[in-house]
Amino acid sequence: MTNEPKLIWEDFTVGRIWNHGFHTVSEAEIMSFAALYDPLPMHLDPILARESPLGVFCASGIHTLAIAQRALCDAVLKNTHVIAGGGIDRVRMCAPVVPGDVLRVRVLVGRTWQHPKKPCCGWIMLQIEVLRHDNYIVMNYELTLLVRRARST
Repeated sequence: MTNEPKLIWEDFTVGRIWNHGFHTVSEAEIMSFAALYDPLPMHLDPILARESPLGVFCASGIHTLAIAQRALCDAVLKNTHVIAGGGIDRVRMCAPVVPGDVLRVRVLVGRTWQHPKKPCCGWIMLQIEVLRHDNYIVMNYELTLLVRRARST
């Protein structure tokens, strides 16, 4: 546990950005994750995947989202007074994630608003981009979180 002060709702000013990551995706990781959570042939068998209409062996979108969540936690959320999640919206898978891709996240505060009934907390909407090593966006989405406020007025 860190002694670093936790971020609160007031710290999430619209336009603030965090960058974090550098996770290298391996073939074994893709197959292991798929076996547990998304057991489709395109994620389990490289040969079948290359013969499929997509023509590439790749990580599932859920796997990519999980990698992004870990980077987001390490960059921001583990040091934030998060109360609850509110939603994951507008998820777009823009390009396949293949073995050898190195991923990172870019997190932008897109919107904040006070909770209408609970003055002790407020909502934040983060715009998340998952980028590979060549800065190409492979996934983007919005994440809404309920976060503690410093004051209740």
